[in-house]
Amino acid sequence: MNDDSLCVNIQELVGVMKKLRAPDGCPWDRKQTHESLMPFIMEECGEFLDAVAAKDDANMREELGDVLMHIVLHSVMAEERGKFTFTDVVHDIAAKMKHRHPHVFSDEKVNDAEEVVGLWEKVKAQEKNHAPDKEASALDGVPMHCPALIQAEKLQKKAAKLGFDWSRQEEIVDKIQEELNELREAMKSGDDAHIDEELGDLFFAASNLSRFRKRRSGELLLGAANRKFKTRFMFMEKELAAQGKSDDECWTAMRKRLNVFSTATEGGCSVLFTTQGFFKALASTVKDPSKEEAILTEHTADPVYAVNIDMSANQLTYLITSWGFISK
Repeated sequence: MNDDSLCVNIQELVGVMKKLRAPDGCPWDRKQTHESLMPFIMEECGEFLDAVAAKDDANMREELGDVLMHIVLHSVMAEERGKFTFTDVVHDIAAKMKHRHPHVFSDEKVNDAEEVVGLWEKVKAQEKNHAPDKEASALDGVPMHCPALIQAEKLQKKAAKLGFDWSRQEEIVDKIQEELNELREAMKSGDDAHIDEELGDLFFAASNLSRFRKRRSGELLLGAANRKFKTRFMFMEKELAAQGKSDDECWTAMRKRLNVFSTATEGGCSVLFTTQGFFKALASTVKDPSKEEAILTEHTADPVYAVNIDMSANQLTYLITSWGFISK
């Protein structure tokens, strides 16, 4: 796309949103405010993240358009109030990117990506120091309407820059255990407010571990866990429905089976599953030929295959979830 067509398309989108907000436009769009649209822009961002996780380029394109629509709509609403325009928004972000990348647009020198992050934070701090409303705390500047897990990690990162941090990840695991023990004590008391407080402390401590490890954010890790659970749950629904079980029977069997996908043993793992197709796919995926000689037995309560494989629980869980539980 050349610059001319980009300008035309952007102008068209701005024109569409202004028309929707016009007196003869859409009644729903006309009644919206910045506040009323907050849940919708969060939803659109979530749908874009789902498309990224699914590596679905077509859906990514669509969802980015939905996010852009919200940006333009908010800008049009601000223009109606005489505050700023979409042109102002684009100008300001372009200027910010240039200012925060002096190693690209000026003479500053950096050697690697880590130095770029440090330079970014340095320039950002300079901007805040010159701002009319200077931050009163090192923890200021963390948006309070972002997801709580992201918010927790941002607060922890800011505190860590001042030396308020752990030295080893094992210390954080100990802290998680401490919070878990406190939660257990709170549950014994039956004090709901205390239980809620300790549960929040446990979440905060767990997010600190993902932040400290500097691999994947807690938000991404929790999202992966959600998808893993959803995959397992939906497969169980399909399998049990195919067996003609009643709803009550399905739920009882599902609760049992969700806990037996990866039963760890020393140096190995056992898996209970329902279809021979899954066993064949699992056996063909495991590279070591000796592991393909899995033992097939029949469970007494429910006809399933017990597959015994010399593989750690983590390895097997990853294998099953990455394979998707889809048997032919």
